[in-house]
Amino acid sequence: MHTPYRLLSLALLVASFWAFSQISTPSAPISKPAAEYLNHALDLMQQNALHSKEIDWAAVREGAFLHSEGAQTSIDTYPGIYFVLTQLREHHSFLRVPDDLSDADKKRNTAARRTILGPWAREAKVPPPSPFSIRRQPDGHLVHFGKRAFAWVSVPACGARHSNWHDNLADFHTYATNLHSIAANLSAAHPKGWVIDLRGNGGGNMWPMLAGIGFVLGEGVAGSFVSSDGTVQSEWSYKHGEALLGTKNMNDFAVDAPLSLPHLPAVAILIDSGTISSGEAIAVSFAGRPHTRFFGTHTFGLSSANEMLPLPDGASLFLNSAVDADRTHQRYDNGIEPDVTFAEPSSLPVESTTDPVLLAATSWLSSQ
Repeated sequence: MHTPYRLLSLALLVASFWAFSQISTPSAPISKPAAEYLNHALDLMQQNALHSKEIDWAAVREGAFLHSEGAQTSIDTYPGIYFVLTQLREHHSFLRVPDDLSDADKKRNTAARRTILGPWAREAKVPPPSPFSIRRQPDGHLVHFGKRAFAWVSVPACGARHSNWHDNLADFHTYATNLHSIAANLSAAHPKGWVIDLRGNGGGNMWPMLAGIGFVLGEGVAGSFVSSDGTVQSEWSYKHGEALLGTKNMNDFAVDAPLSLPHLPAVAILIDSGTISSGEAIAVSFAGRPHTRFFGTHTFGLSSANEMLPLPDGASLFLNSAVDADRTHQRYDNGIEPDVTFAEPSSLPVESTTDPVLLAATSWLSSQ
């Protein structure tokens, strides 16, 4: 028997507000600037959230203001925004607060986030952590199967250190350049195929990943973002060192001396439960591509797009607004299933010769 969504929302509203009231008990009415800030955030969410049409926004707005009771500044409304995040029918959206909060505001915000988002986050089915998530920088080397050499490239998460997105641009450029350089150096050895290892890639910014490894993927449309009703919102592609959304270069740079391969190589994609969000988007970019096969375990299941929506005080909403689809228009609402499945390892393989997923990938490549 299904409980009506409004009853679930009200139950969560009562429970989370009771918990929040144990942290702070405001007495003053909400200020006009705080109310305007919260309404602006609510408008953005109502206009752009993936499941917006399924949400009772009158009830959600009421709950957001209840959690923001007494708010005098934008920071005081964060509990209201956290409450709304629990009502969006997904677990991908999040609020990134400004870097320059005072220690007191950081402490207060952390307490509110844990209290309101904690029970909601624990409802999500989360696979065990990937042992490959310790990878921090792109890496690569040649691996062998018999007498044949293949290029192995690790594509890890590309996270943002700063709330102000522009402060991360140098890091993103470095990531894309390093990834491209590693792959280009391996290409000089004329490998018989490629292994792109996305295991443990926890996401972040997909565009430097795409720019860095795009010459192996090949040029052209690689995927699209679709709305909940299946309407294509935009397509993403790779072209000569640039990662494009429609016609826009999403990195505002091209990798230095972008390489082009004379023909489309065979590629094995390694995935696991630690392949998340933007890591899944890169996997989707290879889905439907000729001479491509996936090995490993089912990905995490956040194969959807988070749109960054800046807020006036330096915070940003990263709002789940679309689902990933590949070049054949197949949607991935709940992650990517490999062509060849393996059990999730509990620890990192000591070396490539003890990695069954990599061995299976190179065996397949040797047959191509």
